[in-house]
Parts: sequence; C-alpha cells; structure tokens
Amino acid sequence: MYAVKTFEEALETMQDSAREQFGEDFNVSNTSNWYRLIGLPVSLLCVEKSQNIKDLEDRMSIYKATGTDLDDILSNFRFSRKQSSKATGTWTTSNSTPNTVVSIGALTVERATDGITYKNTNAVTINSLGVGVFEIECETSGTIGNCDIGEIDKIKTPVAGIVSGSNTAALQDGQDQETDLEYLSRYLEASSTEAYWNLDGIYSELLAVDGVTSAYVNCNRENVTDSNGWLPHSRIYVVDGGEDKDIAEAIYRKTDRAIAENGTEEVTVKDIQGIERVVKFDRPVTQIVDFKVTVLPESSNITNIIDTIKSYIDSISIGGLITQTNAIESVRSAGYLTGTGIQSLEVRFALGGTGSYNPTLQLIYNKKPSGNLVT
Repeated sequence: MYAVKTFEEALETMQDSAREQFGEDFNVSNTSNWYRLIGLPVSLLCVEKSQNIKDLEDRMSIYKATGTDLDDILSNFRFSRKQSSKATGTWTTSNSTPNTVVSIGALTVERATDGITYKNTNAVTINSLGVGVFEIECETSGTIGNCDIGEIDKIKTPVAGIVSGSNTAALQDGQDQETDLEYLSRYLEASSTEAYWNLDGIYSELLAVDGVTSAYVNCNRENVTDSNGWLPHSRIYVVDGGEDKDIAEAIYRKTDRAIAENGTEEVTVKDIQGIERVVKFDRPVTQIVDFKVTVLPESSNITNIIDTIKSYIDSISIGGLITQTNAIESVRSAGYLTGTGIQSLEVRFALGGTGSYNPTLQLIYNKKPSGNLVT
C-alpha cells in the first residue's frame, strides 16, 4: 500500500539530495535562498503528486473506489450496477363508457395516499362491457412507484368516458439506483462462490435480477413434508422485488426441473426447445415490527432518531436479524448522536402486537419487516 509523503519527509529528501550534490556545508535551512526557491515549492509539489498517486491507487481498489470509478472496475468483471427503473403494471376500469378510445399517455392516474402519478403506455378502447385494461408506468423512477393492489385508485387527468378504476396487481419492478455500498456488497456476495447448480448459485442469480432487493433460498432434504410445509426433497425461494418473469427465468437458469419447488407464485418459462416449464416461488409477507426508543436525557433529535431506526428496520432483508447494536450504529452514522449530549440510547423490538420486547429479533424465513413505533 502506497503511503503519502508528508511535507517534512519530502523536504528532508530534498535537503539530503542537495547536501549530497553540493557538500555537507551547503545551506538548506528555512532561511536560505535554496529553501525559498527550490526546497519549499518542490517539496509542496512532491506532497501534491504523492497524494495524486494515493488517490489513483484508491480509485483502482474496489474497496475504496466510488461512483463511476467503481462502475469501471466492476464492469471489467461483467458486473453492472443496478440502475433506477420505473414501476410498471396494469390499471383496470370496469364501469366506463363502451368504445371510448384513450391514446397513449392520455390517462394519468394517481396513488391517492401520496400523489405519485402513472401514465398509460398503451392505447385502449373500452369494450362493450365497459372494461379497459391499461398498461401504466410510474412517472417517477425508483421504488417509490411500487405499490400494492388497489392503491392507484384516483384519476388525475379526467378523460371523457373513463369513470374509475384501480391497479389489479401489485407493482414491484421499480428500483432505485444501487448505492456504492449496495453495489459492492452484491458483487462480493455474488462472487464469493463459483456455485452453479446449488442454493448459493440460485441465491446469487436472484440477487442479480433487476428490482430484487433481497432473497431467501433453502431446501427440505427429508423424505417427508417438514414443519414449514415444504414438500419432501424440495426447494423454496422467497424473493422481494423484481418482475415475476425475470425471477422465474433466473431460477430456471440455475435449477433442475426434476426437483420439486414450493410457492404460491407460478410462472411459465420456455426452454431452448420451446417446452414450457413451470417455476414456483414465494413473495415475502410483511411483518410489523414494533419498536420502542428510550433516549436519556431527552433530545431534540428524537424525531430524526426514530425515523432513522424505522428506516434501518425497513431495510432488513427477508428473514433477517434486527439488532439494537445495528440500529444505534445507523443513528450514529447519520450524525444524530455526536455532540448531542445523549448519554444513553436503548432500542427494543417485538413482533407486532405481541408486546414481547428484546434487543434482537430474528424474522421468519418469509417475512420482511415494517417498523412501527410504540410509545
């Protein structure tokens, strides 16, 4: 590892070189002409160039590179950063005027809870029953566009003949651009094994799917159905985010169809022979996680602290472990502890409604958390 030269080290090297060239009696003191004309400016230049060399070394390290530098390094391994994308889905009306024609982009619908808007990306003619199915795309990139069934239930730009409607399926394919930390973590996790036809290989393949934020992959090796309800000699995949089709194709690439699969989601993919194959997997179930926060002495930062802890809880992967230590560290990293006079911060967690609070909470394999402050 390259060490940056200090000004003193650079100057000492210059002084030694001058004495070696001009004799031991040559004046290299801080009051000499040599120092003012050569020693000082050249030593400062050496420090600057030394720092430039160190910066270049850091930019070439996956552990220190950021932004486009990290992109450039990992792209050499054919591993790209996940870019932001817009959530897409379908919006259906069943009580509109037959034969109404809606052109592409003419209909803007809205999620009433927060005003996020979506436009239709296909032209639709309402059928004789008053039904029309619109393909919609969020106008804002990122996970903010993802939503559950029925949440997009408001028409923002009225279209003659269109009465009402809502999204008939969840929107899950919107994703935020990966941060440097997320990008590097996914690369290290995916490249930590050369596994292919096993659980590690499937898990790594799922993490690479656009929109997927976390996954759980496991199996039942026994001859009987286990306590989770998994079939004998079967696999289970639980995936958060991403399109059903992309997930199914990722699973198919890494699995043998002769092994049974568990799951309520069934997607048909075609192999290279054109034969249809059914892939099964599950989506996670939201687990409300109650949490209590105690700060001593009371702090004006309490709202920021609570919001940061909730964000930490919500970021935990499927079946993950929630801990007080990591919650407090998230608050510390956000800058809400340093210099605030806070002497004690305690966080406790419980499964929603149970009232059994502990400093750690292990989620079940198919649960993803949603934090809920309890006062």
